[in-house]
Amino acid sequence: MGKAVRVKISELKKDIYVRVQRDEDRVYMFFCLLIDGAALPPIKITKDFQIIDGRHRVEAHEQAEKLEIEAEIIEVKNPSDFIVEAYRANIGGSLPPSKEDTEHTIRMLLELKVPRKKICELLALPSELGAKYVDTVQSRIARQRLNNAADAVTGRNLTIAQAAEECKIDPDRLKDFLSGRKKRKSKTGVPEMKAMLTTRYRGIGVDNGKILSKLRKMLGDSDISLAQATEVLEHLKKLQVQSDKKVKAWEDRFKAAHNLSKIS
Repeated sequence: MGKAVRVKISELKKDIYVRVQRDEDRVYMFFCLLIDGAALPPIKITKDFQIIDGRHRVEAHEQAEKLEIEAEIIEVKNPSDFIVEAYRANIGGSLPPSKEDTEHTIRMLLELKVPRKKICELLALPSELGAKYVDTVQSRIARQRLNNAADAVTGRNLTIAQAAEECKIDPDRLKDFLSGRKKRKSKTGVPEMKAMLTTRYRGIGVDNGKILSKLRKMLGDSDISLAQATEVLEHLKKLQVQSDKKVKAWEDRFKAAHNLSKIS
């Protein structure tokens, strides 16, 4: 293990993810430990400040409004070495990689042209299990490329031939996929998800309105001071900022996953 150094959290980069999603309970646990004055293990980063391991700890530090964090600098030669190092850092830990995490890691390595057999060796996966994982991931990559090509045709007005060449797929397969996509469009569940989010956010807005209305009455009745009312408003703003950051973190993950299929 290398020597730990203190680095500014604002300078850290989070462009590559070996976990499919963040565990909010784990972030909260780390946050509570920090508030209690506990020292967390240093995160692992590259020399250019890309996070290899420790995103949950970084998020906890941000929520605790810490400006710096302890980190160990790890030497990596290329993107595939980075991904393997990040995956291995989680093996045997208190939150080992899930099946989804493993498949996500395999996908990144496949897109970097790492051979199937080599992937199983690098991730220390049993050959039979590793082969099943790779087959599953390759099938998903093919579907993603079809979706990307279809979007290029419908959204960017590319011809089927142009989109197929750009996304490296068979034109006839793309043509069949586009035909079937029209029939499946109403079954994606996207409209339903948007409706659910709208309902939930309206509910939050109504609940917040009730609290703020009560706050205004308390201020009008001189039960609290303007400073106290402002304290509540500032707290609400802080929560909204944290919510925006979480949405942005998901957006970054979506983009990172989408861009995998564009790596040549």
